[in-house]
Amino acid sequence: MSSLAPPLDLSKVLAGRRLVVLGGTGFLGKVWWSFLLSRYPEVGRLYLVMRPKGWRSANERFWEEIANSQALSALREQFGSRFEEFLREKISVVEGDVVKPLCGLDSDVRAELRGTVDIVVNAAGVVD
Repeated sequence: MSSLAPPLDLSKVLAGRRLVVLGGTGFLGKVWWSFLLSRYPEVGRLYLVMRPKGWRSANERFWEEIANSQALSALREQFGSRFEEFLREKISVVEGDVVKPLCGLDSDVRAELRGTVDIVVNAAGVVD
């Protein structure tokens, strides 16, 4: 008799899950979540915490800098003409800053996410 547990089915575990991702705009973070969405597109939604910079909002920065990144090339190839539509279905950009209290998230955003997030992933790091 074997006492081994059945293999973990990550597709089922991640299906519909909502994740907050800190550091998701850095190189490691982009590679991680693009791999996650490539392998497990049934993930419900990723909330990428991202700083605004200068006159650009976090959302503008995402579409100008992150969505065009080479790190997303596998997703771009996988979804082809649906790439942008897929990102809009799966990604919500949330303005914040990991070095601030409560990650710099606005109280309205915290209230919206409270009790609805399944996983928080921290891929943030200092690279100086």
